[in-house]
Amino acid sequence: MNRLVHNKLLQRRNLNKSVSLVLFIFLFYGPAVVHSESFQLSDIHNGRTTIQFTPGAIQTESIGEYTRFVSPNSGKTTEQGMPELPLFSTFVQIDPIKEYLVSYSVIQSHTLDNVKIYPF
Repeated sequence: MNRLVHNKLLQRRNLNKSVSLVLFIFLFYGPAVVHSESFQLSDIHNGRTTIQFTPGAIQTESIGEYTRFVSPNSGKTTEQGMPELPLFSTFVQIDPIKEYLVSYSVIQSHTLDNVKIYPF
């Protein structure tokens, strides 16, 4: 296998690992969790780390026919033409040699009907 192809495969593998971890917020390996008001380390037991996510108050504001969701402790999605939504993230330090299993549970949710979300 030529060196360029090998390097590209390694980059793709590393990117896939990074994306997989970031997509599910980041939830594993607690001792190095960056402090955030929305994310709290709640338990470390038998090699398992639990991080509690609580978004806090998300407010709405009307802009013409649209509703914008605003949270002081979040970023926002930025894909042109898609809804602008609050975005929460944190950083977790992991060992790049180990493999991790990430899972999550939705504890509470609700639906808002007849809302046109403000587009980015």
